[in-house]
Amino acid sequence: MGTKSKLIFCMICGLAWAHLRAQVKPPMSYVIVTFEDRFSKGPNGSQIFFRIIPIDSELVESEASSYVKFCAFLTRDYSMEDLDSCIHGKPIDPFLIRKLGLHYSFPEAYGKSIDSLVELISKRRTKIFMSTNHWLLKRRNKERLIVYITPIKGTFCSSPLAETGAQRTGYKGDIYLPLANFSYDDSFWHSTSLKLIKHQSFEKIDFRLILTPF
Repeated sequence: MGTKSKLIFCMICGLAWAHLRAQVKPPMSYVIVTFEDRFSKGPNGSQIFFRIIPIDSELVESEASSYVKFCAFLTRDYSMEDLDSCIHGKPIDPFLIRKLGLHYSFPEAYGKSIDSLVELISKRRTKIFMSTNHWLLKRRNKERLIVYITPIKGTFCSSPLAETGAQRTGYKGDIYLPLANFSYDDSFWHSTSLKLIKHQSFEKIDFRLILTPF
């Protein structure tokens, strides 16, 4: 791509991002859940899966039934068009091979904001669950699942996974993408939501349906 083409591309991305930012809602509370799945032997090694829990009125209302919605969460490998569709609540399928004609480069400010979010999630996470399974039929392979949570305040968008993606992965929930204004939420540790989330059966959650790029 020549210098002129790069300049035009950056201007297009900048204008598109300005348009998206104009539609960004105020920050809300969320919990990022990190599933760290480790195997002592075999090709799987250690895998990381991420989910997000919106701390909203639905979660508060669900406390009587002890139900918590764990949704897919991405910080990369989606396009500007995916982000625009997400903001408008339209179905997306970012797990396909990169599609021609779509823009996968974002303005520098957005990239730095996502980098800071990833660092925040990693550095401020707290372990809340651990289990170990011994698989005798797999050459005595040992699997250890460790679950961490990181309470976050920020602006995210959500949209359904497109039918093509749902059929391919088996995941039928929403996908959340990060937008802006991320910070650590200390108030979560004094909320009723903490008790509800801590008592989830994490080993029964289908977190492996989507290997979340992070």
